[in-house]
Amino acid sequence: MTFVALASYPMKRSRFILMCLLPFILGIIPLIAFIATPATHIVFNGIMFGIACIGIVSPYVDVYNVITVLIKADKNDCIMFYKDDLYKIS
Repeated sequence: MTFVALASYPMKRSRFILMCLLPFILGIIPLIAFIATPATHIVFNGIMFGIACIGIVSPYVDVYNVITVLIKADKNDCIMFYKDDLYKIS
């Protein structure tokens, strides 16, 4: 199962990129907790590492959309991702 950021109205390119990359926070925060916790907390570190992996890998569809927008859209374009289609509005 994957989750993807959908918008039923056009957004500026920079806002679209920000919204697509926000789910990485769900992986970055546990990764920081994993790195900051001493190695003696084996159970906590294992849980945090697992959550970090899931949080970083699961939004791969959003990363693909961001790469597509960076390649094909100009800075002043608006972007709309609805259902399975990505629209560029100039």
